Amino acid sequence: MVTFQEGYYNMPTYTKTRAAVVAEIANNLVTPVIGEANLAAYRAGFNDSQSDQATRISFKFGCARGVTGTPYYFVNGIPLSDSGSPMDYNKWISTLDPLVGKM
Repeated sequence: MVTFQEGYYNMPTYTKTRAAVVAEIANNLVTPVIGEANLAAYRAGFNDSQSDQATRISFKFGCARGVTGTPYYFVNGIPLSDSGSPMDYNKWISTLDPLVGKM
């Protein structure tokens, strides 16, 4: 999805309705991944007040914690220095092993 981000923020969406943007994302990006059978559930999420509330709370919590982008990782509430870049298995092991004791 990152490859397609530029088409869905700022100028490319100024003249489109919310429904048009959601439909475009659903048809062009989501359907090939989840298929037609799950598309109704995906679309319903855009009109679900619980999902909306949870998303807003998570966003505000992230802002309060200094999250500036994705991916962003925390361990025991502490941001990892490599946040913003994907972490491979070895990096996760070197981060977590000292905290749990090597098993």
